[in-house]
Amino acid sequence: DIPSAISNVTAKVNDNGVVLNWQTHPDFTPAEFSVEKSTAGRYAFLATSTPTTFADDTYNPEEASCYRISYKDVCGNQSPVGVDVCPIRLTGNLRSDNSVTLTWTPYEGWSNGVAGYIIEKYSEDGVLLQTIQAGKVTTYVDAATDVNYQVFLYVVKANAVDIDLGQAFSKRIAIMKDPNIFHPTAFSPHGDNLNNNFT
Repeated sequence: DIPSAISNVTAKVNDNGVVLNWQTHPDFTPAEFSVEKSTAGRYAFLATSTPTTFADDTYNPEEASCYRISYKDVCGNQSPVGVDVCPIRLTGNLRSDNSVTLTWTPYEGWSNGVAGYIIEKYSEDGVLLQTIQAGKVTTYVDAATDVNYQVFLYVVKANAVDIDLGQAFSKRIAIMKDPNIFHPTAFSPHGDNLNNNFT
């Protein structure tokens, strides 16, 4: 029998590249996987893997690279080429009103697709500030005002329709907002040691 193609792959982008995890059909026992990577739209052999995971430290989120995986089973039968796996590529820019526009590529790699996207917003030191349910759109404007932080880190995560596939996520990006100057309009020097000085 011809082994079933790999149809579900989860890609997680980090500072060191991307990690791919995939599932195989239980009726077939893979002997070795072959990983291909596209550059400028053309696929070429990248590496082999025995486990159902592969880390590519040459992945660059600024390039539109995708992957696909095939394998031979223990009987020597070759599977068809699997689904195209395109990691989430997140970009952001600061608007003139000091809000942030986030845009990302749709995740590809799951046979039943994406159920929805989540945006996580962190402070510069890694504290989670906000989790935003973005639905199925691939752009979001963050117009929230925060007087405590100026630099924000964003990451977009995709949830699969098939919940056992985990989450795919983009690399974190950093956005520095323009400074906002706030000043008091009153002071209250009546002995409670609060707002005693106008500065």
